[in-house]
Amino acid sequence: MQMRTRQRGLSMLGFLFVAAVVVACVMIGFRVLPAYIEYYSVQKALEQALARRQGPQFGGGDQERVSEARRCRVHRIGAGPGRRSHEDRRTR
Repeated sequence: MQMRTRQRGLSMLGFLFVAAVVVACVMIGFRVLPAYIEYYSVQKALEQALARRQGPQFGGGDQERVSEARRCRVHRIGAGPGRRSHEDRRTR
């Protein structure tokens, strides 16, 4: 009498299930990643602004405000996708 050997591996249905889970995780990651990037860029900008405000040359006035507006414009802080910030609207 001959013994049958069991094949081991991933069936087609198992592969489709694993692929669907991986695709769902990747899609969720693509939707969430821009929010994390924006959050950490805003956090970094705020920490830099706080560090500058606590520095010895506090009191820059208008010049410091203009510098902040430029920095925020460069990092696209304050404007959502497809929208311009109020500084951009005022200059155009």
